[in-house]
Amino acid sequence: MTTKFASLRMRDFAKRSGVAILGGTVGVAPTIANAATGSQSIVSGGFKWFINTNITFLSTSSNFGFSEASATQPMQTENGSSQTLNDAFDGAMGWHVHPTGVIANSDKGLNGYQATGGVTLSPASPVAEQAATVTGNVEVLQGLNVTGQLYFPAGQGVARAILTLQNPSASAITVQVTNDNNLGSDANTKIDTTSSGDNVFQLGQDNWVISHQDIGVGMPITDPTITLAGMKLASSADYVDGDDNPYQYFNVTVPAGGTKRVMTLVRLSRSATVAQAVASTFNDLNSLRQAGYVSDLSEDELRSIVNWNYMGFPDLTPALSGPTSLTVGQATNMTLTVTNGGTGTNTDGTLTVTLPTGVNLTTPPAGCIANGTQGFTCTLGAIAAADASATPPVAAGVQTLNFAVTASTVPVAPASISAVITAVTGESNTANNSTSLSVTGAVVVSNTQPVPGLGTVALAGLSGALALMGTRRRRKDLKDTKGENVHQ
Repeated sequence: MTTKFASLRMRDFAKRSGVAILGGTVGVAPTIANAATGSQSIVSGGFKWFINTNITFLSTSSNFGFSEASATQPMQTENGSSQTLNDAFDGAMGWHVHPTGVIANSDKGLNGYQATGGVTLSPASPVAEQAATVTGNVEVLQGLNVTGQLYFPAGQGVARAILTLQNPSASAITVQVTNDNNLGSDANTKIDTTSSGDNVFQLGQDNWVISHQDIGVGMPITDPTITLAGMKLASSADYVDGDDNPYQYFNVTVPAGGTKRVMTLVRLSRSATVAQAVASTFNDLNSLRQAGYVSDLSEDELRSIVNWNYMGFPDLTPALSGPTSLTVGQATNMTLTVTNGGTGTNTDGTLTVTLPTGVNLTTPPAGCIANGTQGFTCTLGAIAAADASATPPVAAGVQTLNFAVTASTVPVAPASISAVITAVTGESNTANNSTSLSVTGAVVVSNTQPVPGLGTVALAGLSGALALMGTRRRRKDLKDTKGENVHQ
């Protein structure tokens, strides 16, 4: 397997000496950056990555990808020595698209993606440690429009390779896509660890592997430690000690008029210890989101990747509603809703509501914990995300929480009830995780009014009237008595 990328050593010579290999012969390299084989380089994460572009000849290794990568300055390695690490690859991240049922090694020279005609850089003139994208021209392989792309996150020793397969036909096309690598460590290749925690790669379990060139105790380390990721869902893959040619095969069916993608990543580190400390960023799509390694891709592009299980991201937003004028001493009902406007269901999250001075919690939402009288905390349950592609379309999920508050005094303006969402795994947008509701207060005025005070004249008049009424009443009673006596 070590002969797969043998011709890259000649291209490395051409790269360093300023000549190009064209049609199997050596000639003077053109001065245009994108016109010569292996002429494009990107500096990222303290390493200079040399990219094969505009391949104009056929061999088992002449494909869009890396010919080599080297450190730009000395680094402290695993054994404590300071070395300018180099020779990270003898060819890596090469792509081939084969018919199904064909032994991949038998026709790589004829079915490799070669970025013929050059590449497009974004930005056009990337500077060191700046995020950069290198996209090759479209080539037709097995009836598919195939495009290769490399992406370098800013300031990271990471490169992401994506092969895009677009089917222009009216029928589905199934192919086998191969991602090949030569790590340059030959028989000294040593696996340090895998994503399952041991040092043996297992298909279907391990998504990433860390390895280095083990040249013996006490010997200086001259090659970077390499992490490869994206192998867990491969149809077939191989990564073992003593073999520096790890590979992955993917059986890909592209529907009529549709698009599918295959994505792998590689990280270069100065030591296995450093590599292991950040390896979890390659666990799944959500960890890639958190690290910023797929921030340039749309959700539709992420859904089309066949070898990473699509994981949408939650995007939770709180909203408060209820009366904004509180009556002192009376309980007032409030409603808080949490809406998931993202593309994935949340698995966790904490909601904290805080009340202003003068407003006390009367009743917290069911299942939430009161924080004294000044608020409460809730552990959020799963809230489904919207799915416009579903039949019928699914609306964004909403969780509703009801609670009651009572104003003990008139709140001092400005006074607000606030709500904040934190600790949501996989959430990248936290700018909309808080809200508030301004409130005011009023004191209840009793409807019972006191009788106004009467003056001296009014009292005299009232007394006279009452006396007159009494006299008339007595006369009437006397008259009634005399009448009764006559009749007797």
